Amino acid sequence: MDDHDRLLNLVARMLTCATYITSLDDPGDLSCRDAASLLIEAAAALERLAPPPDLGKPMDRIEPAPLAAPQSMPLLTNSFTDPGVSAQRERYRSAHACPKCDSRAIKTVRRNGQTVNLICPVCSASWEWKPVGEAQWI
Repeated sequence: MDDHDRLLNLVARMLTCATYITSLDDPGDLSCRDAASLLIEAAAALERLAPPPDLGKPMDRIEPAPLAAPQSMPLLTNSFTDPGVSAQRERYRSAHACPKCDSRAIKTVRRNGQTVNLICPVCSASWEWKPVGEAQWI
C-alpha cells in the first residue's frame, strides 16, 4: 500500500468517525459536534494535500496502420466481396425490400383490380406484389 492509498484510507476512516459522532442521540453535546466538524475539516484538508497517485510509465505511441488503396468497385453494386474469400458473392436481398433502392421501409399499398402494387416511400418506385413462399391468393 503506497502513501496515496494510506492517506485516502485515513481520510475515509476520519469521515466514518465523524458520521458516527453526528448520529449519536445527544444533539446538545457541543464537544461531539465540534469534534465531528474538526474531523470533517481535517479530512478535507488531507484530501487536498494528498500526493497524486503513481500512474506508472506512459505508454509508447503506436503509429496508425497505413490506409488501404481505394477500390475501383462502385458502392451500389449487386454483389459484395468478403475479405476472407476471393470470389464475389451475390448480395442478400429481402423479399420485402424495394427492388430499386433496397429499402426495407413500410411500403404504400395500392390495389388495381386483382393485383396489388407496392410503392417505396424512399425512391417512389412501384412494383407488383407477389406472395412469398406458400402464401396464395384465395
